[in-house]
Amino acid sequence: MVGSVDRKLDGRDPEVIVGISMGGLLLPKLAEEYPDAKLIFISSAPCFKPDFLVMRVFTKLTALSFPQKIFVLVAKFSGKRGVEFVYRKINPFDGKPLHKKAYEEDLKINLKAISNYPFSKHAQILGVCGKINNTNILKKLQNPAIIFGGEDDKLMPMSEIRKLHDLLSKSKLVVTSGMHFNTFEKKNLRDLKVFLS
Repeated sequence: MVGSVDRKLDGRDPEVIVGISMGGLLLPKLAEEYPDAKLIFISSAPCFKPDFLVMRVFTKLTALSFPQKIFVLVAKFSGKRGVEFVYRKINPFDGKPLHKKAYEEDLKINLKAISNYPFSKHAQILGVCGKINNTNILKKLQNPAIIFGGEDDKLMPMSEIRKLHDLLSKSKLVVTSGMHFNTFEKKNLRDLKVFLS
């Protein structure tokens, strides 16, 4: 993966590397190669330890070929309704009437993004990410970093996000009121601007 990024950069060193959700699990390996880059983590942690049992079991099973195929068939059979059901379980509405419209709009945007890739790819990614533990790499990194974590995130729970912050000696943690798919809020652009200046 690092080699592929190196080729695309064509000899240039990145000033900033961003990792969102499971992309943040790949970020530390890149940061080793680019020690001067600033790091931005959004909804990520040292490893993937969701805050609910079903997702942890699902992650372990998708690392195996046969269960992965079964999950793909179930996803095809259940279609968009099944994906929406899972999304609402992972990222539930907080019940506040003022947030309802934003939640439904966010839901549509994320479901559209999810549907851009076949479920088999999502299952493969989940299986691979379930095996990653960046603890040892993160202890060594000296890159400046900012971490955005949602206090109600169930996929990358705050307990794991705090571990990421503790492991990165030059990091700042920004806790937002969001969940996994809406951790980064418009007001966080100010935090980002200060960090990048």
